[in-house]
Amino acid sequence: MNYMRAILPAIAIVFLSACYAEAAEIRTQIRFKTSLWADTVGYLASFRGNSLKVIDTLRIDEKGKCRRKASYPIGEYAIVLPDRSQIRLIINEKKLTITQDSETTDFGRSLENNLYQDFLDIERQLEKKRIQLQSNNSGDLKIISEKVDQLEITRTLFLSLNAENVEKTFAGKIIKAISGPNDLVYYSQHPSSAKWVKKDFLRGIDFADETMYYTEIFHLRTKFYMERVLEQNADTIINNLVELLEKSKPAQENFQFLFSYYMSSYSRSKYPQHELVFKYLFENYCATGQTPWIEEAQQMRWEAEIGSFQNLLIGTTPVQIELYDTAGNPLRYNFSHHQYTLLIFWSPGCAHCRAEVPQYYKVYQKHKDKGFETIAVYTEIFEDEWKEFIKEENLSWHNGADTEQKGNLKRDFFISETPAVILVDSSGIIVDKRFTAGVLNQFLKANLD
Repeated sequence: MNYMRAILPAIAIVFLSACYAEAAEIRTQIRFKTSLWADTVGYLASFRGNSLKVIDTLRIDEKGKCRRKASYPIGEYAIVLPDRSQIRLIINEKKLTITQDSETTDFGRSLENNLYQDFLDIERQLEKKRIQLQSNNSGDLKIISEKVDQLEITRTLFLSLNAENVEKTFAGKIIKAISGPNDLVYYSQHPSSAKWVKKDFLRGIDFADETMYYTEIFHLRTKFYMERVLEQNADTIINNLVELLEKSKPAQENFQFLFSYYMSSYSRSKYPQHELVFKYLFENYCATGQTPWIEEAQQMRWEAEIGSFQNLLIGTTPVQIELYDTAGNPLRYNFSHHQYTLLIFWSPGCAHCRAEVPQYYKVYQKHKDKGFETIAVYTEIFEDEWKEFIKEENLSWHNGADTEQKGNLKRDFFISETPAVILVDSSGIIVDKRFTAGVLNQFLKANLD
């Protein structure tokens, strides 16, 4: 994964006024000369969290020259030119001279930027060679990993030769953050490094350093760690995310960004495990007053959302539903009578249900004599369409509904989309949800056959 590739298609460019949060700043004079652009306007954009945000205008005169003197947070920036191309740079020096022609961009005597650009050149070369290796070796990961080992020597040598400058510059912070495992396919071929990948993947990022917020790598590497390096179960995600949040508290920009980003991501996620993370973050941070920057209306929406799926969380016991069969008699069911019970909430008025419910029924037919039960819950009140579809598809599993709304279905179960499926074990605990009929079939084959 190339962290330093051009990211304009992936990251929004947002225009901001020239005001900054409290952060380490430096007053800098930028001199920019270009033979490609004259009598036009460019922009200075800052990497902040997961966005590239325009913070200043660079007016280029008829001779292709621009001067701008202002105070900026120390960080990673890009000059965005009229064709949306970028010149990546570091701002951490009082004077910065940049000269651009058709083939090169020169940063004069800038220690920060020459170090930064040299390292990016190495990263680009390594990425190009990695791609070539993967193409030429037809996916033989062992051969690829051995050859990539040899390529990594280039980076190691660069770090060794520039150790002093890496330690004393802001560019060095970014270099150290990038200089770690980027490709999990490659590292999966190195059992001896597997623990190192998880243990040291974020070692190069100081989450208590406020300047890291003004880098691209801060967000990208953290996101890659949370989504790709970690096992995607709630406990692992929660433990690691809380550790990062607590580390970031001395730098409020970092803390606010991390919390807001992951709270928003997990609130919108379709993965059941993420609901547990979302609930934990709300109860342990928002509800305890640690997120005063989040508006009360937003917190109320989050609280309402958690209430809507409270009875359907993995690891919990669903409330018993008062249901009635097609004859109007109370439908009785007991999770302990079967090894697994599927609750499927559906409506024939839903096109997805008409296509998918028969597929779940096929799975039911395969496993119904092996300790598997299904309770199909109709979510609407139109009794005729419900009975007609049952007859049409010959659904002989347990069909239940509350067409007269006498029970607790509408009160205790908020079903935002159908079909919604929940798998409950014999102890009455929800073990999974939001899976396809094919996934269910594979699970039952592995656990019942």
